[in-house]
Amino acid sequence: MGFPYQTNDVLTAADLNQSSGLVLVKTQTVGSAVSTVTLTGLTGFNVYQFVFERIDPTVGVLMLIDDFTNFTSSLWNATTLLWNSSATPALYTNTNSPDAYFGLFDTNRSAITLTVYNLNQAGRTRFHAMSQHSNGIAIGGGMYNADTTSTTLTFKTSSGTMTGGTIRVYGYNDG
Repeated sequence: MGFPYQTNDVLTAADLNQSSGLVLVKTQTVGSAVSTVTLTGLTGFNVYQFVFERIDPTVGVLMLIDDFTNFTSSLWNATTLLWNSSATPALYTNTNSPDAYFGLFDTNRSAITLTVYNLNQAGRTRFHAMSQHSNGIAIGGGMYNADTTSTTLTFKTSSGTMTGGTIRVYGYNDG
């Protein structure tokens, strides 16, 4: 049975699994005065969307994807452009780091969306992200230079700490 459903349709598990689109995998609350947040149990989807909201940093910070727990031989290639009130965007590139810049939080509780491809599937892991902050936006993207998998991601701040807010994790259902 396909979407859209009609009144009195009887839906089976197969029907729901084929048409659920984005599936909420987990919601994680950020602790108090922490510099890292680790999300585990990321299995079952090829593509994940992470939504960071209402996180309060002690200072304006770049957010990074930390080196994957079991990815030790390769590095992220990532670039983030930050537009703000200045005429020239700031460029953050980290081709020789195990971490990947992907967005910016400022003390006005910015919002970030991060999409990660092939996290626990064969092939290189890629990402793109967009964040909003009080003076502009940041757009980033990158790739992990290894054909390996992980079921865990750790996010960290470039400096200072963060408190409160949530990270919602969605999986894209391939139907």
